[in-house]
Amino acid sequence: MQTEINNVVQTNLYLMRRKSPEHGILALKFFLAADKIYRFVGFWVDKMTQWVPLTKACHQMSGWQRPRHYGHAAKDSVVPVIMSELPHLVASTPLAFMRKPSGQYQLMAVQSVSSGVNLFVHPGHKGWLRGHIPAPYRLYPFRLLPEAGSGRLILCIDAHYRGLHAQCWDDDEPLLDDHGQAVDLVYDIAGVLQQYRRERYYTDVAVQALVDAQMIKPWRIEVRDGPDAASGAFWSGLYRIDETALRQSDSATLKRLNQLGALGIAHSQLLAQHRLATLRELYQIHHDYVPEPDIDFDNLFSDGEALFRFS
Repeated sequence: MQTEINNVVQTNLYLMRRKSPEHGILALKFFLAADKIYRFVGFWVDKMTQWVPLTKACHQMSGWQRPRHYGHAAKDSVVPVIMSELPHLVASTPLAFMRKPSGQYQLMAVQSVSSGVNLFVHPGHKGWLRGHIPAPYRLYPFRLLPEAGSGRLILCIDAHYRGLHAQCWDDDEPLLDDHGQAVDLVYDIAGVLQQYRRERYYTDVAVQALVDAQMIKPWRIEVRDGPDAASGAFWSGLYRIDETALRQSDSATLKRLNQLGALGIAHSQLLAQHRLATLRELYQIHHDYVPEPDIDFDNLFSDGEALFRFS
């Protein structure tokens, strides 16, 4: 769509120079409106995901562009993280554990204490506001998922990602080469996804060791800001390290936890839980943000003083 919009720009400039000024102004109005719709719709489309396998039949001629914002993360109040990310997260991001419906616990980065909002994503869709960007967001729009039936991991792409084009644009990155194989960039991304999945497994094992050692307890966070704020309101569903239980553990338990990397997770969570102040700072940025004003096309091209003059 962006290509078509750019074509409109060239057309209206030609009309204003050579043909009809009135037609040129109409074309310019259309361009401004179309570009506004393109940017608005593009942001929200990124929030819906439909993972489809990357195949020669569907993507031989396709191209993609790297995400320019983090709209796909804007509604995530939490996101899973892995052990290798912890040194980059503890300086800015609270960490916690969450219990999945299966009963398994996961290590999570806490990005808000209100549901449906990620305070680390700029409210004007202008990037990431603070600290480390978790791996799932940096690897988007790709993901490794098990194939139905066989369970074999296959590389998938979000079919609703607006930067994915059925026909490769001039400034796109190709997905597949002439032989239907992943190009080097996509191949490298698949390798990083494999490594990330392995680290997720080891992280989950370490977290389960903390659970088995009874070192995790519920964490009730008072909600002071945001749409969920209320007198005496708490955000539940999160867990944290029981520091007393950790200190009272015997040497054999600590040794085993250390071998699994679980002690590092425990210490990182204890340090990072003090980063709730970061969430309050980010909430203030969201609260104070003034969006760009809408364009009043009727007044912009009113019958008053002319915007363009032609001799």
